Amino acid sequence: MYLREVTLNGFKSFADITRLELQPGVTAIVGPNGCGKSNISDSIRWVLGEQSAKSLRGGSMQDIIFGGSERRKALPYCEVSLTFSDCEADLGASFHEVEVSRRVTRDGSSQYRINGKVSRLKDIQRLFMDTGVGQVAYSFLVQGQVDQILSTNPAERRTIFEEAAGITRYKSQRRETLNKLALVDSNLSRVSDVIDEVSRQIGSLKRQASKAVRYKRLTHRQSHLEVALYAFQIRELDASIAEIEAESERIRTEANGHRKKIEELEESLSSERARRSETYQEIENLQETLFKFRSAAESAESQAQMLETRQGDHRQRIQRLRAEIQRLTEQKKELEERGAEESQSRQEKLNLLGDADSETAEKQKQFEAVARALSEKESAFRQEREAVVQVENSITRLRSRCTTLEVDLKSFEVRHASHGETVHSAKEEAERIAERERQTVQTLEQRRKDAEEADQILESKKADLARIREEFRTAQTNIQEIDRQLARTAARKQVLQDLQDRMEGFGEGAKSILKGKLGEPFTGDRMKLVSALIEVDSEHTAAAEALLGNAVDAIVWNDADELPQLLQTLRSKGIPRTALLSTPGKNTAESSVKGLTAALSIIKPKEEAFAPLLNALLDGCYFAESEEAFLQWKSENPSSRFDRVVTQEGTVFSANGLLVAGKTLEGSKSLLGREAEIRRIDKEISALEKELDGKREKIQADQESIENLEAELEQSRERRNEIHRERATLEAEAKALHNNREKNARNLQEAEQKLAALEESRAKSEQELADARKNLADAEQNLDGNRNQIGEMETEIEKLRADRDQRREDWTNTRLDHASRKQALEMVEKGISEIQRRTQEIDSICRSRSAEIDQLDTQIADAAEEIELQKATHEDALTNLKELKEKLEAKRGELRELEEFLSKKEESVSDSRKALQELDQTLNRKEVELTRQRSRVEFILEKSSGENAVDVRKIDWRRSLWDADRDFKSRISLDDMEDGEDLDLDPVDRRGSPSEEDLSQYQNTDWTAVEDESKKLRDKISSMGAVNLVAIEEYKDLKERYEFLKAQSQDLWNSKEELLRAIDEINETSQTLFQKTFDKIRENFKYTYDHLTNGGTADLELIEAEDILDSGIEIKARPPGVRTATLSLLSGGQRTMAAVALLFAIYMVKPSPFCVLDELDAPLDDANIGRFTEMLKSFTEFSQFLIITHNKRTIAASNSVFGVTMQEKGVSRLVSMRFNHSTQKAEFAEGELQGKAIATE
Repeated sequence: MYLREVTLNGFKSFADITRLELQPGVTAIVGPNGCGKSNISDSIRWVLGEQSAKSLRGGSMQDIIFGGSERRKALPYCEVSLTFSDCEADLGASFHEVEVSRRVTRDGSSQYRINGKVSRLKDIQRLFMDTGVGQVAYSFLVQGQVDQILSTNPAERRTIFEEAAGITRYKSQRRETLNKLALVDSNLSRVSDVIDEVSRQIGSLKRQASKAVRYKRLTHRQSHLEVALYAFQIRELDASIAEIEAESERIRTEANGHRKKIEELEESLSSERARRSETYQEIENLQETLFKFRSAAESAESQAQMLETRQGDHRQRIQRLRAEIQRLTEQKKELEERGAEESQSRQEKLNLLGDADSETAEKQKQFEAVARALSEKESAFRQEREAVVQVENSITRLRSRCTTLEVDLKSFEVRHASHGETVHSAKEEAERIAERERQTVQTLEQRRKDAEEADQILESKKADLARIREEFRTAQTNIQEIDRQLARTAARKQVLQDLQDRMEGFGEGAKSILKGKLGEPFTGDRMKLVSALIEVDSEHTAAAEALLGNAVDAIVWNDADELPQLLQTLRSKGIPRTALLSTPGKNTAESSVKGLTAALSIIKPKEEAFAPLLNALLDGCYFAESEEAFLQWKSENPSSRFDRVVTQEGTVFSANGLLVAGKTLEGSKSLLGREAEIRRIDKEISALEKELDGKREKIQADQESIENLEAELEQSRERRNEIHRERATLEAEAKALHNNREKNARNLQEAEQKLAALEESRAKSEQELADARKNLADAEQNLDGNRNQIGEMETEIEKLRADRDQRREDWTNTRLDHASRKQALEMVEKGISEIQRRTQEIDSICRSRSAEIDQLDTQIADAAEEIELQKATHEDALTNLKELKEKLEAKRGELRELEEFLSKKEESVSDSRKALQELDQTLNRKEVELTRQRSRVEFILEKSSGENAVDVRKIDWRRSLWDADRDFKSRISLDDMEDGEDLDLDPVDRRGSPSEEDLSQYQNTDWTAVEDESKKLRDKISSMGAVNLVAIEEYKDLKERYEFLKAQSQDLWNSKEELLRAIDEINETSQTLFQKTFDKIRENFKYTYDHLTNGGTADLELIEAEDILDSGIEIKARPPGVRTATLSLLSGGQRTMAAVALLFAIYMVKPSPFCVLDELDAPLDDANIGRFTEMLKSFTEFSQFLIITHNKRTIAASNSVFGVTMQEKGVSRLVSMRFNHSTQKAEFAEGELQGKAIATE
């Protein structure tokens, strides 16, 4: 097997599709640094499963996708394919060629393929397992890996030895087996935990089942005691309510009499109260007038006092204002004197400021003159210097232009050839892209059709699945409904069967006999009921029940000899009266009557032995459709003889004229009706079970259809998704090809334009070069004169700058003195302004105070007049007050007399009201008590209805107490229940129905004790907590689960033992293979190292070899003439030779189909290169070598060479050639330019 072809598309710098067609032997890949040689090695490792982006010299897997360049956009994905030939033997495949490819997109999705089929990484690793091919096998050796192999710890170094030994597959199997073993251990642990938990739950369920029995017993007695208590309380409360209602009616009548008396008294008091109200109104009016006069007097007096106080305040204010005017006049005089002094000082400072202004102006003129001269000189200097700079720049530009033109002219031929090659390559690329685009478009169109078809199929599958699911849900609903109907029917049958088992409706005598109370020889198996020996249609049960009468539950006794003894036993045992059917006598009725149906045709015996007795019992008995039909028949056949005739409604006509009619018992209450109902229910249950089985078969078929459709739907969905992915890939590829075609067309047009422009620009460049050289000479000649003139100007400028600085300093000192004098003048002027403002303010205040004094004098005079007026008003008000007080006292005396009269009358009314109030209170208490007892009744009714689901008004509390004492009958027994306890589920009355005498014993019941017992039972029930009433069924299910888990646990133990045996076998085989391979590699390593180093010694040792599969490998190498064998002290070349020797030693044992060596020969000298290439050629018979190198001797030893170039920045291209060793000439592959050199360092 060998690697025939490597195809790269978008991998790192290989933006375009690039193919390397390899041949057996040595292939060299050469090119300058950074052109992308090592990307080929990375691509091969990547396809074989390399998962570390760091190992591929990237940060993430998206970094290996072509990221774009200056002229190209980034690609959306990258893909690399490896094609292996002659694979039958090495891979065990049925194919001559195997193609392995890997693709990754920018969204992070990755895909492996083997021969075009999507595969897993595990499949690829398994395919190349034990072949020496892999991302971590010895088929790859680069400079970094040399140090990694030699410097890594001994335990990690054993990987390549395992690959060579062929135990990688066994290690993989061992790892998988260990994983399975861990899974089995995990499952075993979980199963053991579950078994322990289930064991605990089983014990708990046993206790819960026992608890459920106790709960049912307690709840049965407690509920019946509580119902009896509630029924008794309801009866007592009803009697109490009636008594309270009668007493309330009497009190209500007495209260109405008191109300009538109070109304009469109120009418007589109303006129006197009106008179009292008028008197009250007159008194209030007099009091209001009195208040007005009193207020007027007080107001006049208060107003006069206030005016006198205000006069005193005004006089004091006038004195203060006159003192203030005097003080302000004195302040004004002082301010006028200060103002005169400040004006004199101001004039002096103005004179000093004028002298400073003239000196400052003179200094400023001198400074500005010097500054102008300096500015003019500096401006001229700058202009001159800029001219020099321009000349220097011109010289630089001219020199650069000359150099550029010379280079352009020299590189013209090179660029002409380059552009020509670009045009040729672009045309070829355009043809290849057009062909690929055509093929891609055709494939894309087909995929679009496939996608539409897949979508239609998927929608059809979805519709079918939705329809089947709807039918499935409908069938489930039907099954649930049938299950519920079946449960209801079965429950109905169970109720009827329980009634039959309890012999409900049978006579007490018949019950006693059937229970065996007669003793031997009259046992229950010799005694049979008539109803159990006959069979009647359901439509005739009522008629048969009426016709048979007491004979329905009669006891059949055929032995006439023992009949006297039987009758004596019945009397001696105290058995209640019982009907017996014994040997028949002579029949006197007609055997058949025309017009009527014989009773024997509707009442048939179940046993032939009972037929004579039944014939005798029903002889002369007939059936008529209706009463009218019988009466009509009797009128038409008066001479016909019969014993009894029964109608469909159950009416019985006897021959002696006795007529029995009325409503018959319901089917479930009659003996024959229950039997007929049970038979009907059995048929209904059979029909329902049959229908249920059919529905279940249908739902099972629907379930299988759903599963099949879901599988088909999933397949269709995967197929659809696969087609859509392929279509998206093809669309992206078509778009990329279209863009590449347009880009190639632009590149072609651009190259052709550049080629034409290059021809035109040659002559122009030569002329420009001559002109530039002439201008350069002129500029250099003028530059020296300009530089001398600049030096003279710099000297003059320095002198002017010194003079300017001195002038500036003198001017600054003068300005400071001027500013100081100006500030002093401003301070004096500010003081003068303040004096003037203050003087004006004082004048204004004095005028304001004089006006206020005049106003206060006027107010004092007006107040004196007002005081006199108020005093006169006060005297008049006092006179009127005296008269009003006398009138008010008279009216108050009249009011007191009237109040005494009304008080006596109202006292009488109050007594009547008090009596009425007492009656109302009594009535309210009665009504409250009535409401309380009614609420109590409602509470009891609601509570009993909610808790016990009964209406206690309809309950006989004595019967409820009787039912509370009933026993339980055991129906279910659990063998493994605690203490062998039986589960008693259903109560049964072993005493029969209670008589009045039985019930009368509860007449003197101690209800306090009943209530206490009910509370205790309720407390016991509450203390029991949650009770699981379905514990029995749960116990059964849990027991089955426990047995199942035990079986599963044993299966897991068996699986674990098998896995351990498999691991032992794998370890034994791996140890044998590894030891054998290691011994061979060790001997080979000694030979190859000696041959490569020309006399060196080397060895391999196993360390920590207790378990050979976990032991490390120590490498020892000693070059010729070197004592140390430590690898870390060897040089780079010596370490490389050791790694190469180890590689060839492994190849002598198990050669890899191909080997990639990435710049492995870089640290080797010529002598070592010779030995390396010599040994390399010797191994080409067994393996194929792909070498990335810069060494010429290695290249010379190669059978073919691929050159990697980067003509376009960031995009690698491939140039291939092979060596003709007979002529020692390189021949370029077809399609490449003849004479193209391969760039090397």
